[in-house]
Parts: sequence; structure tokens; C-alpha cells
Amino acid sequence: MAYDKILDVPWHAYRTWAGTARFLKRELNRWTHYTLGLALIGALLAAVGQEFHVLPAFKDWTTLQKGVAFVASAAVALSAYFGKQALTQGNTSDWIKARSAAESLKAAVYLYRASAPPFDTADREKILFDRVDAIEQTVATVQSRAVAPDAKPPDLTPLTVDDYIQKRVDDQIGYYDQRSSEYQRQNDILRNTVFWLGAASAILALMSALGVVPALIGLVATLTASLSAHAQSQQYQTLIVTYQSTSRRLLELKGAWAASHKTDADAAERSDFIVKCEHALAIENSAWVGAWSPQKPAVPPVAQA
Repeated sequence: MAYDKILDVPWHAYRTWAGTARFLKRELNRWTHYTLGLALIGALLAAVGQEFHVLPAFKDWTTLQKGVAFVASAAVALSAYFGKQALTQGNTSDWIKARSAAESLKAAVYLYRASAPPFDTADREKILFDRVDAIEQTVATVQSRAVAPDAKPPDLTPLTVDDYIQKRVDDQIGYYDQRSSEYQRQNDILRNTVFWLGAASAILALMSALGVVPALIGLVATLTASLSAHAQSQQYQTLIVTYQSTSRRLLELKGAWAASHKTDADAAERSDFIVKCEHALAIENSAWVGAWSPQKPAVPPVAQA
């Protein structure tokens, strides 16, 4: 079945902002890892440099000691610089706006393809272009990234309810389940690492009276604080809860629709189901934005049936 050529405009806008969001996220992750890595390297080298004098082999190597101390200081300074300059709120804000816009455009495309409110009227084309224009206004200050053409023509054909469930609902459920699993695994690694570093710090504190090098105690404390701050900054717990709750909500809606034995012929119930699904996805997007920014997403709300 041929698709409506009018969808070329919102689909291209969606791909542009989705690609921009991915690029900005990769940049943020790269600088976040640089910041964390340099902080850990600086702490390790500082601890090593402080204890050179206890190692007979390096007792008289004052130049090496100074060199290690300089590199440690440089690593810490660069870590602070990257954290202040590269991870600015402006960069994070651009990423949030780009992803939020992409999700809103994607929702508009699916609602239009399914002929669901507000795209179930005679002036649906005008409503679509107004929606796209309003969404793109929210990212007017963000520099977009060019995206490569689709490897194959996009599937923008009209959707039945079964099509919508397969291509939209099931796809999002799979995405949320996969991402929440990945975040849970990363969060568990960080949490377990911080736990055992905390245990090591407690043991070292008890052993300090026996002559344990103070630099080692400081190193463990720095590692613990750095990893704890990194885990908190990644919003793993919030994202896991948000993704899992949205996945469950979509499953509930899907199950309720199947149990109702309704079909596309039941126009009102069909529209209500699709709009409820998109509303659940919009709530997830709002929660995601709220986790990263105190400001609410400036995107058009999903129409209610």
C-alpha cells in the first residue's frame, strides 16, 4: 500500500533530530568518560607520587617524583575543565531538546498513519504541518546534524490496529526492556564496585594505626566518591523505573485491547486505544526529560480522545 507523500516532511524532520540527539549523546558520553577517567588517573598517580619515598629503588629519584606529581595535577585539572566546559548545561539541554523533538515527531507520524486523533479529520494535513512546525520551534536554537538517506524506503503506509501494535507498541516495549536491562547491568557494576571500595576504605581506616600509607586511604576514598558521582549523574535508577513502568503500561493496554475483541471497524475504541498508547509514550518522554532537566519539555501535548 502506498504511503502519503506528505509524511516525507515529518519523517525527514524526525530522522534529523533523532540523528542529532544520538550525536549529542555520544559527545556527552565521551566527555563524561574522559572526566571520570582523568579523575581516577589523577588520584592514582597522586597516591603513587606521595609514596615514592618509601620505595628504596626510587628514593633518590626526585625528578621522577615531581614528574608524577605534575602529571597527576594535570589529569585532575583536565578532569575539572572537561567537567565544567564540555559537560555544560547548554550541551545537555541541546541533547534533551533534540531527543524530545524526535520522539514528538515520531508520535505525530504514527498517529497520522493510523488516522488517530487529531489526524482523523478532513484537515489532517494542516494539523500535521502545524504540529511539525510547533515541534521544530522548540529546537530552533539547536544546530542539527545532517543524516544519511534511508538505506531503503521508509515504511510510512497507513496502519491498522494490528500494524500499529506490531510496529509501534511491540517495538517500544522491546526497546524499553532492552534499555532497562542494560542500565540495570551498568548500575549493578557501579553499585557493587562502590560497595567493595567502601568496605576497603573501612578496613584501611582500621589499619591506619598499623602504618597503612595515608595515600592509599585517600585513593580509595577518591575512587569511591568519583564512581558514586558518576553513577548518580547517569540517572540509571530513574531511567530504569521509567522504562519498566512504560513497558508495563503498554503491555496492559495491548492486553486490554486483545481482551476486548474490538477491530478496526470499532472506530471510537480503536482511536481511544492508539491515543492511550501514544499518551503513555509521551508520559515516558516527559519523565525522561524531567530526569535530566528541571524544565518541562516544550512540545505539543498528545491529543486525548
